[in-house]
Amino acid sequence: MKSPNPFQTRHLVGRVPSEADTALYDRVYGGLGARELQRNLQDAARHGVAPWTLQVGGRDVGVGGFRLGFGADEGIELMLALVPDVPQVGLAGEFLTDAILFGEGTLRADRVFAFADSETTLSMRMLHDAGFHDAGPAPVPGRPDRRIMRWTSASLRRA
Repeated sequence: MKSPNPFQTRHLVGRVPSEADTALYDRVYGGLGARELQRNLQDAARHGVAPWTLQVGGRDVGVGGFRLGFGADEGIELMLALVPDVPQVGLAGEFLTDAILFGEGTLRADRVFAFADSETTLSMRMLHDAGFHDAGPAPVPGRPDRRIMRWTSASLRRA
């Protein structure tokens, strides 16, 4: 039997996204919430891999997890977006550590990438500390600060 909560850390519980998550997606993504929710619902149905709806103590606090990478992006994408009124750094660090373990162990991923810039929850420093390296600018017009960060199973991990 498949678990309704496939991802869990000390404080966070991740569950598969559902149509009931519309309000959370609107809080996290603003006007793009409906589009992002539909994207994640489709990815979950088609591939069995999509960012989870994240909760702390039963309260929805964000969206985070993996997306399959296509095209020039080798590996799977790791992403995290939290609602503004939760402690970003503490939860982001906890999420990142356990997500890498989940990706490597459960998904058997040996290559992971993430996007980082001045607006992302997972900062370049946090990703670097988790063993990611800066792979250069991301091809996003008008966003020269956006970087692609890469992790491989051969990456050095810091304690």
